[in-house]
Amino acid sequence: MPLEMLTDRRVKTAKPPEGQERLELRDTKVRGLELRVGRTEGSKRWALLYTRKSDGVFRWVTIGRYPETGLAEARQKAHQLKVVVDNGGDPAANVQERKTSPTFSELAADWVELHARPNKKPQSVADNISMLERHINPEIGFIKAEDLTKRDIIRLLDVVASKADARIGKKKAKKKSNQKILDVPVLDPKRTLSHRPNRVFEVVRGILRWAISRDIIEKDPSSGMRPPLRKERPRERTLSATEIHKFWTKLDEAPLSDGVRLALRIALVTAQRIGEVSCLAKSELRLDTATPVWSFQTAPTG
Repeated sequence: MPLEMLTDRRVKTAKPPEGQERLELRDTKVRGLELRVGRTEGSKRWALLYTRKSDGVFRWVTIGRYPETGLAEARQKAHQLKVVVDNGGDPAANVQERKTSPTFSELAADWVELHARPNKKPQSVADNISMLERHINPEIGFIKAEDLTKRDIIRLLDVVASKADARIGKKKAKKKSNQKILDVPVLDPKRTLSHRPNRVFEVVRGILRWAISRDIIEKDPSSGMRPPLRKERPRERTLSATEIHKFWTKLDEAPLSDGVRLALRIALVTAQRIGEVSCLAKSELRLDTATPVWSFQTAPTG
């Protein structure tokens, strides 16, 4: 194995001898640093060769590709890894663990199956999955969970806050046949997601905290962060007594099933979300008393 004091020129011009597929040059300045040169253009890689302290096994780990990693940087990285080896570490094993560590989207998929589905109601799970697919994974899903930073989360929330609301709005339009004024469904690009950034933040934070509890990651980049919207605007105004009476009585005339009418009335009198009402279980009701009681536990957000 050739040993020599490598120089920038030697590294740049190095190529395998005629009839050989690869050339390996070991640096005399940094023990264990090796340049591996293939016959094809651009196939030069740096590696560090070392002996694992725990069992004396000979190991090697790739440091970088030349010319992206030059001689000086390769030597610096080799020095840093040698300190790890001297302290009983195994850089090659660390690299392998990093390759197999989950991306955020993979982590989120495990969270849905192992935590969300067993602990949340179906509509809440569906909403979480929708946020992951539409907002979260396109922005940070490809990032290794252990590499996710606070800046990545802030950027995600900024993107969500700038998106138009995909819900259908309405505008007045004339029907050509008889010129009647109708409400026509449209997408309003000026209508932004008023509360979604906070919901997205809660999902991301919940996934990261779950990963910490399962010893999947060591740090939570959302720690210390506050919801992007300090004060959420009320989604809807309060109905007046007259409007409540009108809503209640006109439900009988609405083209709805009896179940939907009942769900709307329960939501009105209990002030619960329609998702909670629609998922109401018989076991949550106590109807054998003078005053019926509905007892339920709010699904955890994490």
